[in-house]
Amino acid sequence: MSRKILNKCLILILFLLNFSIYSQETPIKGLYQKELDNGLKVFVAENHTVPLVYIEIAVKCGAYTQEENTQGLFHLYEHMMFKGNKKFKTSQEVNRALSDLGTSSWNGTTGLECVNYYFTIPKDQLKEGLDFWNQAVRNPLLDKKELENEKKVVISEIQRDFTESSHIYNRETNKKLFPDSPWKMTPGGSLEVVKNATVSQLKKIQKEFYIPNNSALFVGGDVTPEEVFNLAQEIFGDWKRQKSPFIKNEKNTIVQHTQNPLKKTEFMVMPYEKMSKNLYQVIVKYRGPDAFYNEEDTFPFDMVFQCIQNPNSYFKRFFTEENDLGLPEKDYISGYYLTEKTCGMTNFNAFFYTEKSSPIENAKFFAENIYKSVLKSIQEQNEQNLTIIKQRLKDDMIFSTETAQGLLSTLRANWIFADEQYFYNYNQNMEKVTKEKMLEMCEKYIKNINPLVTILINPETFKTMKDDFIKKGFTVIERFNN
Repeated sequence: MSRKILNKCLILILFLLNFSIYSQETPIKGLYQKELDNGLKVFVAENHTVPLVYIEIAVKCGAYTQEENTQGLFHLYEHMMFKGNKKFKTSQEVNRALSDLGTSSWNGTTGLECVNYYFTIPKDQLKEGLDFWNQAVRNPLLDKKELENEKKVVISEIQRDFTESSHIYNRETNKKLFPDSPWKMTPGGSLEVVKNATVSQLKKIQKEFYIPNNSALFVGGDVTPEEVFNLAQEIFGDWKRQKSPFIKNEKNTIVQHTQNPLKKTEFMVMPYEKMSKNLYQVIVKYRGPDAFYNEEDTFPFDMVFQCIQNPNSYFKRFFTEENDLGLPEKDYISGYYLTEKTCGMTNFNAFFYTEKSSPIENAKFFAENIYKSVLKSIQEQNEQNLTIIKQRLKDDMIFSTETAQGLLSTLRANWIFADEQYFYNYNQNMEKVTKEKMLEMCEKYIKNINPLVTILINPETFKTMKDDFIKKGFTVIERFNN
């Protein structure tokens, strides 16, 4: 082969390689991805319906990466992203930049397992929008004076939570279900920790977690993958890769909460001002599979709850038709499993008429018969029913990913608790689920596991029954205990 022909071949190979880099379409139509050399993953959802672009950057950290002496610092750090950086020196300049971008909405959130920042901007501001988050995430000033001011904001949010019923409920029940480290279930954190936070603590968070190989960029809307990948390389390409805070195949780098934290079934009751006098709610909580440790269990466990959600499932029939428990109708009883990396949760919920039933007796009966009713719901399934359920899951996925933002939000959630492949292969893995595997999940995560049983009841109704609850061994959730 002559040198001229060889050079032409090399040029063609390089062109094809370069083209493949910018054409990595995923199994999801219209969704593309690329991983930069520094480990930053970039996902692009192409949708030219309207001339807008959604940009989000997400980091794998949050409540689950905090310790008792750092609880709340990830949330505080998230706030500091809007308080000045090398390009936009002050919070006023940051706000002005957001206004100049024409943002229709913007925010940052700190959750159990993710911190993310996002906004929607006009398509012609794509480069500027990417650079805005680049500056905010990579180059925050973390000014000491701004930190002192922002502490007051975060502290006021924590104090507000002290009076918010749902937050009080979640905090107190999490103490029971995650007794070894309940602070890993509270993104808001501790007043004392936030009050004493230092710039050096926040810089440590930045160094350990805000790194490209622990982050992902999600861009969707009126864009092409080629332009996004080019701009991502230009803007984020010199962000230096660092040692990952999570070592692959070394699962002890993430705390594994016990699957059976209670020595016996425990009962709690909470006077809940949002509850009508006519109804009370019974919630039975179990730990579920954690995607980080038991990813293979999450698929059949998902199917378990798809089965019981059917209005004609044995689970719903048993509690509404076969027993006179005071349930208004089948829509008032449900169960769900929330997939998470480290804190998978299972909730069974039922609302009962106050006048037609006994809260104490119904709570116990409901808890005692969950395993039996779920088991029989699965045993009733035939192949045709399972096929219908699996198709329904596919349809739900299509519906939830109709918009670029919806697609990217769903993808991001999966990337956080597992990775993007979990999302891409979800339907395929669900197709493999068998009745036998679902029954195995019931044995593993419900049978012989001690649940936490709680009742949410109107405060006035609670007053008339308080002594009975206490006599029957119920712990009363009446105030926030920090």
